[in-house]
Amino acid sequence: MKTPQSPLTKSNDVEKVEDIRTKNILEKWVQEYGIDVSSEFEGKSKIKLFRCKKSGLEFYYPPSVAGSADLYRDLQKFDWYYMPHKWEHDAAAQDIKAGDKVLEVGCGKGDFVEWISRNKNADAIGIELNKEAVESAQEAGRPVTNQDLYELSGQENGRYDVVCSFQVLEHIYEVKSFIEASLKLLRPGGRFIFGVPNCAGFQKYAESDLLNQPPHHMTRWSSTTCKFLPEVLPLELEKIKYEPLADYHLDWYAGIQLRRLPDNWVLKSPIYRLVHHVVLPLARHTGAHRLLRGHTLYASFKKTPSA
Repeated sequence: MKTPQSPLTKSNDVEKVEDIRTKNILEKWVQEYGIDVSSEFEGKSKIKLFRCKKSGLEFYYPPSVAGSADLYRDLQKFDWYYMPHKWEHDAAAQDIKAGDKVLEVGCGKGDFVEWISRNKNADAIGIELNKEAVESAQEAGRPVTNQDLYELSGQENGRYDVVCSFQVLEHIYEVKSFIEASLKLLRPGGRFIFGVPNCAGFQKYAESDLLNQPPHHMTRWSSTTCKFLPEVLPLELEKIKYEPLADYHLDWYAGIQLRRLPDNWVLKSPIYRLVHHVVLPLARHTGAHRLLRGHTLYASFKKTPSA
């Protein structure tokens, strides 16, 4: 197989990180979620993870293993999949002004669209490709449509003050064209903001995070990649923020860290007991865990006037 191009730089200056057997992925999807994802891999026995040397973006290959609409319809049955409120919503609210025209791309059921309209008096709408999510949003009276970003970018050039996406970019292989289409919708000086899983955070130590690989995720982001974006796109970085470790991720975080201990370490069992019986209850009571970096990275950019 020839060396693929980076989806961000379009260069072949990439390195292979690992090969992944799809058989293992298929078995774990059935075990953990009761979902058969075999059709998503088109009979491929192996996929690859690459890293772009210039930008730090990690990406899975080939692009064809990105999840279909069927996958997201199956995941929608889980209550946790479309969380109505996320930490990055609060972060974005600090960058959105009253009266701003806001477009959320990949808005799910439109919870943020409704929330930012009510709390910041923003003129907000959303677009979403999951038809079932759009139907739920419209039944709730939210201004959400089943529309393609690229189609919309050719119709509403420069209309918006803010274009945002939360937990969306990591699902996309062609990230540069996605951002370029988003920028077409922004006025000069408008804000492009997003939240993504921080691949440099604690979850990088997870032995197998099914939702952070195909067919669910196609790219992996870090602050290094965010800081690189102005090199290839008409953007000016304003800020990067990190989510504090969320309460509902505390057990996951502890499990990942404990599994990093050597199996033959004589103190491993006492450490396990100490963590589960003392450290975790104390952290929940005091909130001390929120001093640690959590799951999500938030970035805010301005569209440069020359764009």
